[in-house]
Amino acid sequence: MNNPNTNIKVNSVTDKSDQDIEREQSLVDQWVNLTEERNAVLVPSAGSGIPGAPADWNPPIGMEPHIPVLFLDLNADDLSAHQSGEEISISGLNSILPKEHGHKFYNLPIVKHLEKNVCAIAAWDSSIHDDVNLNKITDGACVPG
Repeated sequence: MNNPNTNIKVNSVTDKSDQDIEREQSLVDQWVNLTEERNAVLVPSAGSGIPGAPADWNPPIGMEPHIPVLFLDLNADDLSAHQSGEEISISGLNSILPKEHGHKFYNLPIVKHLEKNVCAIAAWDSSIHDDVNLNKITDGACVPG
């Protein structure tokens, strides 16, 4: 009588049926695929498009070299396929941040890019924002509010 606690390795069995051989090959293929997927997620190659992958490009001055991952709480209906001829909508256009005041957005003209750091200086009319402190350059560690 066989002991149920005895583990028999499939690759150690010498007289395998064709079904056993196919099953073993299928399991090995699945294992290899899962290992490759795990490695791709843990260490994605540059420019692969996988979130968190290193960027594979030369960004313009003042632009972040790594493309950040953004998680937007989007309605699935907004992402559905568009009929031909329709304008493609921008995902997240109507999304807001928690506790954000839903006011009109204003384009800010970039005045200067700083090459050493990821930084840009923009100018705007402080009267639009009802706060004269918003027209001052800050050190980056302090944002008036």
